[in-house]
Amino acid sequence: MHLQTVSQKRPQQKPVEEKQQRQTSTNSNQQSRKKAKKGTKKSTRGTIDTLTDALFEKYTAFEGSDLLSQCAIAHIIKNDGKVAQRRENSGRFTEKFNKRKKQLERLEVQLAGSLPKGRDLTGAKFLEALETASRQVPADDNELRVWQANLLRRPKTAPYPLIFHSSTDLNWSLLKRRHPVTQKIEERIFVHFQGMEGKYVFEICCDRRQLPFFQQFLRDQEVVESDRKRYSASQFLLCSATLIWEKREDKAFNHEVSQNGEKPNSEQQPQQKQQPWEQYELYLHCAIDHRCLTAEGTELVVAEVVEDKQCSIESYEEMKKVQELDKEQQKDYDRLHNQLKRLENPFPRPQRRLYKEKSNILVGLGFSREEPVTAVVIDTTTGKLITGRNTRQLLGEDYPLLSAYRLKQRQNARQRQKDQVKGQVQQISESEQGKYLDHLLTKAVVALAKEYQAGSIVLPKLKGLRERLTSAIEARAEEKFPGDVAKQEAYTKQYKINVHNWSYSRLSDYIRGKAAQTEIAIEFGYQLVAGQFIDQAKAVAMSAFHHRKQQTALMKSEP
Repeated sequence: MHLQTVSQKRPQQKPVEEKQQRQTSTNSNQQSRKKAKKGTKKSTRGTIDTLTDALFEKYTAFEGSDLLSQCAIAHIIKNDGKVAQRRENSGRFTEKFNKRKKQLERLEVQLAGSLPKGRDLTGAKFLEALETASRQVPADDNELRVWQANLLRRPKTAPYPLIFHSSTDLNWSLLKRRHPVTQKIEERIFVHFQGMEGKYVFEICCDRRQLPFFQQFLRDQEVVESDRKRYSASQFLLCSATLIWEKREDKAFNHEVSQNGEKPNSEQQPQQKQQPWEQYELYLHCAIDHRCLTAEGTELVVAEVVEDKQCSIESYEEMKKVQELDKEQQKDYDRLHNQLKRLENPFPRPQRRLYKEKSNILVGLGFSREEPVTAVVIDTTTGKLITGRNTRQLLGEDYPLLSAYRLKQRQNARQRQKDQVKGQVQQISESEQGKYLDHLLTKAVVALAKEYQAGSIVLPKLKGLRERLTSAIEARAEEKFPGDVAKQEAYTKQYKINVHNWSYSRLSDYIRGKAAQTEIAIEFGYQLVAGQFIDQAKAVAMSAFHHRKQQTALMKSEP
């Protein structure tokens, strides 16, 4: 069994009996502020929607009768409800219009294929598509794509993962066993899950970097079990866990070479073994709160939990003024008081100074196809750029690894095309090189933030980012070759081949995890599609700063 650690902030618990709290006439000041804040947001958003809808209604009403009024309304809608001071650039508007058009076309295709299709556990869809393709001729290109998707899609027979939302669902133990090679008796960490005591006990197999986390899991459990009336499980390093199954690769068969010197294709592979433990490997993914690794960070976690518990206790006390609590509510009220007493006893943790940040310093990141990441350091008090780093500067001596990775991607793409022509199905990958480069970039970005004592790292919002980039490429192709679909597809394909594809979400997750270890905050901002990479990264940082100012002004305006 293997494990991967994921940095995750400990989720705050919701106040108990929230529905009953809303029914009571008296609420705490904190809840009233939140409601006022939400009401302000909803009213503002509703005004914007009403104005836009009214403009569209007027535009439709003037259709065919007043062209000048339609042009004026269209001008206001295009400029977000304002009158532009500069003369409109028709070429820029056409480019923007083509991008939006491509985005809508791609969105329609995605919505058409987003309906749940279910898992093909038995391979029935593959056999049905094979029989249909061998007897019929596709009516159009769309039907051909559907057949190809069903023929190329492999049935997913892996069981569904098991999610453990609580740290107390996993029980850790230290057991002795004999080494299979050296025959020496050694102590190993084992885990079993709540509800499966005595049936399924698993040995932890991990590398040296992950071993300290499992040892800390074991120590935390031993502390709580030593005196359950004194210690609380809220200070556990482990937050949640997921048990997943992954297909086991038959390494002996992968290295096998046929008599003619060629590797056998997938049709020549041996039949799958019948036993599930021989087909799949178990992976345990754990989510931890890195703040609980130190005494100072644990104090911050305890303060959050105490605040949440006190809020629930105050809600019960407000209810007691109106009516008596029933047995269940009184029991929960006493349980909250006992938890507060147990939180006064901290777990033994090493001492480490907390990270001291400068709130006016932000590190903004920009993602693009040409450059995986561009980082800038911004001073928000002056709005000036302190420094900027591209991918080459962030990687430093490891930059040749990126060039080798890009070359490997192109070679694999050509090999996949050759295999498709021959009708062979062979899994080709870059052997985790992308993940290693993401770790290097993450380390460099966090080191840059620590060097300038940045208050937060601003990541671009990834929702729709890849679609905006792809739509811009397709719009550029349509502008270069109007009416020629073949040349447009060739241009788009060649552009995607020349520039590398990158997993932006994976890189963002790595940066968030590494920043959590250093206690650097994470914010999100909007990234521009066009412009230089430095300007795009700067725009991400400034958008997060302006959003922060708006939130602060909104909180100050509340009564």
